[in-house]
Amino acid sequence: MSRADLGDRPLPSDVGIEEQTIGILLSLEDEPHKLSRALMALEPGDFHSEACRALFNAAMETHRRNDPVNVITVGTRAPEHLDYALGLAAKIATTVILDFCLRRLKELSAQRKGIKLSYALCASLYDTDDTASLMGKAAEDLYSASRLMLPGAVGRDAASIKGEVTRDGIRSGFVTHDYNDGGFKAGGWTLLTGFRGDGKTTIARQFGVAAAMQGIKVFVFSGEAPKEREKNNWARLFAEPGEIRADKNTGGRPEFTSPAAELRFNERFKGLIHFTDLGTFEGAAPGRLFDDTLAQMHDFAQQGYYLFILDNMSVLNQGEGNKEFDEQARISAALNKFKVRHNAHVILICHQAKGQTRVTGKSKQEDLADTVLRYVRVRPQNAADIRPFLSRAKLPPEITNQVSALLLVDKVRDGGTEQTAYLSWNGTLGACVELSTFEYARMYEDAGFWVKAVSRFQDLDRDLGEPTGEPTAQRLPYKE
Repeated sequence: MSRADLGDRPLPSDVGIEEQTIGILLSLEDEPHKLSRALMALEPGDFHSEACRALFNAAMETHRRNDPVNVITVGTRAPEHLDYALGLAAKIATTVILDFCLRRLKELSAQRKGIKLSYALCASLYDTDDTASLMGKAAEDLYSASRLMLPGAVGRDAASIKGEVTRDGIRSGFVTHDYNDGGFKAGGWTLLTGFRGDGKTTIARQFGVAAAMQGIKVFVFSGEAPKEREKNNWARLFAEPGEIRADKNTGGRPEFTSPAAELRFNERFKGLIHFTDLGTFEGAAPGRLFDDTLAQMHDFAQQGYYLFILDNMSVLNQGEGNKEFDEQARISAALNKFKVRHNAHVILICHQAKGQTRVTGKSKQEDLADTVLRYVRVRPQNAADIRPFLSRAKLPPEITNQVSALLLVDKVRDGGTEQTAYLSWNGTLGACVELSTFEYARMYEDAGFWVKAVSRFQDLDRDLGEPTGEPTAQRLPYKE
């Protein structure tokens, strides 16, 4: 749409805010979780300046290739703007106003979209025979544009919001969990529970891969499989149709492998994911498995590793008899100190006991964990327990029938929300795909995470005045 079509007034923009945002993005090399969060919140159209938009696209491409995002790497991909980028980065004295800049950019972007949609509606109304349909579609488009703005006041100056920094966390790859709990937050730890064989390890792999996709370093302890086999299971998430084959292991049992996917995985995540297993600690003193693992975790935390996935408590806990519960408490306390000391995030996998909805009643690990997630497969024997969650899903019936598992929140520290993530099994990838009507589901799907955006029959929030209970851009939890 041309300027003439939009009238004489220029479209709203703020080149100063755009320049500050680019300068901050180029200064976040040592804060990868902040950088990932910012890049996911923005899109090229949020920048009205052609030069800033080109630098943002270069930063996105650099980040997608897992290269460090800084003036040199970004300037190499946009050489005509290298001097401009150098000047922007040199002006940045603090990155604490990042949230203010993001909110302001999204507000201005929504204004521009709204103006263009409104002018397009005016032009179309002159020559339409279906006024109601045209205006209804325009209203939906304007409503969607308004929902793309980030939460929080944007009209105040940056200095007044420095104390209102949104809780930092890396994306889990599942949109509902991220808006329940602010992502996997620095200085926190998550207890991932579920019955044996339900698929806890599978979804933990997806959590780890999602972090690595954002350039975050991930440490993995595999207590149930050799690290080579575990690595192959992670790589299968990137298999193409027909690439997975069944081989026989030394015991004659089938193992599903995908050499092509493993090569692809190695190339993409080299230096980002470290696997360790029981063989790493072969010959260690009895009862020292957790302590030796923890010592290795400290070493890798010093090397910039942020997400630590431990599979699982029953392997790491070498206490016997009554001492098993004492050891459980000791491990939980040690992980609590570790995540604070290194400002990292730990995911500990733990089996539920038969017939219990939680791990061991009110256990020490539940007390100390910041978040307790429960993975539940939809099986005939627990259909009665699952039915209430499905009835509240407000998904179209044909979508509800695809739900094969739920990710439930049993605990969120500091008052987060407790929405249910509805998952469908993708046998080709060996992955859980979230079925979500959440506003940001499309963004997660486009980013390559395991989310399928689902449209409702109608927007219940707007048309019926009935709250869906689902988070929205205006109802995000976890603002400090």
